[in-house]
Amino acid sequence: MGITLFVGKAGVDAIVEEAKSQLKSKKEIKVKVNPPIIEGRMHEFARKIADELAEKTNSKVLWVKGRTFVLKCD
Repeated sequence: MGITLFVGKAGVDAIVEEAKSQLKSKKEIKVKVNPPIIEGRMHEFARKIADELAEKTNSKVLWVKGRTFVLKCD
């Protein structure tokens, strides 16, 4: 599965609607956090973003690795 969304400087709120749309049609999406957003503690920050996006899209986090994570529709 390729990356379907990127989290940039605008943050999670900027991609919530697109994430919901993709989850509705694909059931799973792969998201990557752009490096300038992270600044150091990559895994902890990516996990926080994954959890926030999962909550806002009513999905669950399947895994987080580095700056990338996968969400699955409930």
